Amino acid sequence: MRNLQLIICSVVGILLIFAPLGAGFSSEVDENFIIGYNKIVKTESVDLDDTKISDVLEEKLVANTYRRDRLDPSKVDLIISFNHAPTESDMALIRDLGGNVYEMWDELVYAIHASLPQGTIDEYITQNPRVVLVEENSECHATLEFSTQQIRAR
Repeated sequence: MRNLQLIICSVVGILLIFAPLGAGFSSEVDENFIIGYNKIVKTESVDLDDTKISDVLEEKLVANTYRRDRLDPSKVDLIISFNHAPTESDMALIRDLGGNVYEMWDELVYAIHASLPQGTIDEYITQNPRVVLVEENSECHATLEFSTQQIRAR
């Protein structure tokens, strides 16, 4: 039951963060764009230096304040987004680099919840050209106050 709650929280959180208010979804959005809060934004606005690592995560890695894996605090707790549904080879590469794979999403979003040793994040991106963005796995606490407005529920 706890896993289901986390999945629902993650999906609702993604919708809250990435769904624009009052706008419909379009399948014609270029892959260089993501749906941001209140607008569609270029992925470059999340990753200004085009390293495929979110700027927020880069700052936290330098300051050593990143979210750590609960099971292995020596690893960074990550969400890795792809330009396709994640495959077994995407997950195998994470394991080969000393990481752990916890969840995989291949319908609503193409992403993997994983952890990697800090020094292997760049190597994973270099070896896997299908990676779009690596972000810190952040906690979300969804409430109906905003999510109902996002999906136009009454």
